[in-house]
Amino acid sequence: MVLEIPKLYKTETIEFDGQKGELTEYKIVDNDLIIAINEYAHEVQKVTKRAELVETEIGPDKLVKEYTIEENDQVQDVWKKIEKLQGEVEKIHWKLAQRGMKRALLGLKNDVSIEELNQIPDYRIPISYAKTVANMMIQLAQPEVPRPEEKEETGNGKKKEVKGKRGRPAKNKSKK
Repeated sequence: MVLEIPKLYKTETIEFDGQKGELTEYKIVDNDLIIAINEYAHEVQKVTKRAELVETEIGPDKLVKEYTIEENDQVQDVWKKIEKLQGEVEKIHWKLAQRGMKRALLGLKNDVSIEELNQIPDYRIPISYAKTVANMMIQLAQPEVPRPEEKEETGNGKKKEVKGKRGRPAKNKSKK
């Protein structure tokens, strides 16, 4: 008799340079990175709103050539701040992705310390892939929220379940 125990955690298979591994959610020791990502995301949102406000104050119909030096400096300062914040987020995504890839591709156990992970050479990947891996780890940590099943009239008085992409219940798009 074989007793199959299902996976307790969601995973995604990743492959890098011929190595395959199961990427899992971020670990508790990674919380400092997750908190920093959320703080920077909140700050970027605030600064972006400020950029919109500055552009509204200056006037949306005004061409860039018509900006005064002061107005131009204001806009440039706001966008420099946004770029700086985005650069900081990229660094954090890089660290989180490296930790996840090392755990997945090297088959490391959950009890591996950050110091041990840092001693392993980093994978050479573009920052866009690091962001994808980090976001995947964050997404894997999100709990499954069951959706209420939607039913659709079939015409013969019966209702059938409406399926969307990937076999999930579709969002209600019926016309009322």
